[in-house]
Amino acid sequence: MSIALILALIAGVMQGTVAVLSLGFASAPGCARYRTFAVVAVTAALYGAAEGLMTTDVPAGTILLASHAQAALAALHVAAWYSYSVQELGLPQGRSHNRVWGVMLAVGALGLVPGLFLDGSLIVSEVAWLGLTYRIATPTAVGAAAFVLELGLLAVPLSHFVRAWRMGRPDAPVRVAALGAIYVTGLHDAVVSLGLFASPLLLSSGFVVSVMATGWLLTRAFVRNTLDLERLSRRLEHDVAVGTEALVSAEASLLRAEKMAALGRLSAGVAHEINNPAAVVAANLTYLRESLGEGAVPRDVVACLDESIQSVDRIAAIVRQLLDSGRAAASGAGDDATVSVLSVAKAAVVLARPSVPEHVTVEIDVPCDLHVRAREEELVQVLVNLVANGAHAIPAGRFGGRVEVLATVRDDQVLIEVRDDGSGMTDETRRRLFEPFFTTKPFGKGTGLGLSVSLGLVRSMGGDLRVDSSPEGTSMTIVLPVASGVPTSDEAVRAAPCFRRVLLVDDDRAVAKAIARALGPSFDVQLASGPIEALAKLHAETVDLVLSDLQMPDGGGRWLYEALASVDVPTSRRMIVFTGGAPSEADRAFFEARGVPILAKPLVLDVLVEAANRVCTAADAAERASSALDRGVTRQATPRRPDRQAPKCSGL
Repeated sequence: MSIALILALIAGVMQGTVAVLSLGFASAPGCARYRTFAVVAVTAALYGAAEGLMTTDVPAGTILLASHAQAALAALHVAAWYSYSVQELGLPQGRSHNRVWGVMLAVGALGLVPGLFLDGSLIVSEVAWLGLTYRIATPTAVGAAAFVLELGLLAVPLSHFVRAWRMGRPDAPVRVAALGAIYVTGLHDAVVSLGLFASPLLLSSGFVVSVMATGWLLTRAFVRNTLDLERLSRRLEHDVAVGTEALVSAEASLLRAEKMAALGRLSAGVAHEINNPAAVVAANLTYLRESLGEGAVPRDVVACLDESIQSVDRIAAIVRQLLDSGRAAASGAGDDATVSVLSVAKAAVVLARPSVPEHVTVEIDVPCDLHVRAREEELVQVLVNLVANGAHAIPAGRFGGRVEVLATVRDDQVLIEVRDDGSGMTDETRRRLFEPFFTTKPFGKGTGLGLSVSLGLVRSMGGDLRVDSSPEGTSMTIVLPVASGVPTSDEAVRAAPCFRRVLLVDDDRAVAKAIARALGPSFDVQLASGPIEALAKLHAETVDLVLSDLQMPDGGGRWLYEALASVDVPTSRRMIVFTGGAPSEADRAFFEARGVPILAKPLVLDVLVEAANRVCTAADAAERASSALDRGVTRQATPRRPDRQAPKCSGL
């Protein structure tokens, strides 16, 4: 194997490597021109391999076939250089581009025709100083003309890069030098092929120089683009991080603004609803104080007091609804029990009757054996709200209006439906139906809290509240889990004996005096301004009931209970706490676990008496059981203290 063939093979491998890399680079976005340069590298490698055969001892026919292949490869090489220059410099690819390819493909095809570009004879050229002997096919006049045409077309990409060089493109000089090397070596080989002098063929070397130089430029450009892309990616990541942080901050600000706006609407609604009845109370009290100060009792004193009581009841109802709503949203679930749907429906209809207009009838169609898992008092409250709303939705001028309370079972759920034949809701009303303080009732006729509180209560019991409205009426459906069994009766508790001696613990002296005054002469009420004073009084005397505020200095009602439980367990069993706000879940769970009722201010006397009767009855039973166990006998009713033999009463 000759040195020339070895060098040709090495050059072919190098140019083939450049071609493979170019094809790989071409798969990247925006690098399609690398595919065209791969054609340049492949044609140059094949041309060099064919030239290497001319220095080997192969048949003459093989030399002629290799020479014909070189003619075709040279035409494709020129066309590929032209396309690459256009793509690399971003020049428009018009009709001239297609013409160049058409001409070069035609020239390449003609170069394969025997006898057209080559006359079939070989010229022997010996290069003694290299020890090489070339056998070169002799070109015809047509072949020489084709060679001149190829060099002329190669001048087009050369002119492109020269122009780019003048415009200051940094890589243009290398490409000009690469194409110049092809020009020089091509002219040299043309002279050698005519037999004018003996010299090694250099065009394949020119191809190697041009391909390797341009390949180096392409690789450097690809690496540079990759680094730029990496820097851009890092910058983009930084910008995205900054933008995300700004977006999170903006969302947090928006959330705070929405919370403040919601708080503002809530405050405005509460102020509006409370200020009106508060104004009634203030005006009536001022009027009565001035009249009584002058020594005269006004004739309408009873009316003034009734109006004030009604206004206070209205304020208390608003506060209770707010507390119920907040408690339902916070707790999520409570101590549900088995509740009779029919009993709840009857109780709700009775309570709602005063607010139902005379022209509206309320009907109940509920199976007697249907039960749900719920909290009875809260479910009654929800049904009262729904029945009252359904009755008010029926126009006043329509006679024969009807509200129905229905209940059915579907799978493992009970659907309690309150249906009215009113005029239905507008889209705006349906959209804002559960919004706090939204109401369609006239001014002063509703707070707009009933449905929002009802939704919260139902969801806290594990259910849902659904709405279906049309011009023919509205249906509000409570969905709750079905339950089996019969609810426990509490008639025995309601018939329990009353209490008489009460220790009232409240740090607000005015509240304590007002409650003591309301209890009246039927009860012996002692006052304590805090837990410490309460302990001192309980150490000195006995009481039937300890009524304590939950939130006070020195620990409040919870501290007082824990102190009593450590020194006087029987008295700790006779304790009730009350609060003007929503107790924490920890306090609520603490007292519920120990059977201590929690009442809400302002105290409703009937509710207070019922809770006190329950507490005293349970405490007496515990004391009797404890006394019987100590004596070794059973079923012997022993009173806790002799002074507890107070007469029974039915309430206030």
